[in-house]
Amino acid sequence: MAEKINIKKIVGKNIKKYRELRGLTQEELIEKIDMGPCAISNIECGKSFPSISNLEKIIEVLKIEPKFLLEEKSIYNKEDILSDFKKRLALIKKDEEKFEILYSVIKAIS
Repeated sequence: MAEKINIKKIVGKNIKKYRELRGLTQEELIEKIDMGPCAISNIECGKSFPSISNLEKIIEVLKIEPKFLLEEKSIYNKEDILSDFKKRLALIKKDEEKFEILYSVIKAIS
């Protein structure tokens, strides 16, 4: 028998991933979509599912295609990311200010 798919967990995990990629805290997302304080936490943990209207708001705030919330695996291949990163780094190296900003970000997250 096929393994049961838990849509709530998949959607919650993806909401968290895209929220973090946008640099938003749970509190900031809650403010933008006008939800209760525990709602996003419960959604991201897969304990609950957002209403359709809240789901639409989340998609709009996170600036994503709805289909991205249903994907179980990463939408990017690590080799593709590395290749793209190298191309972007070559461009950023030419701009000293952007290079310093990038270096600060990398230091902060590593």
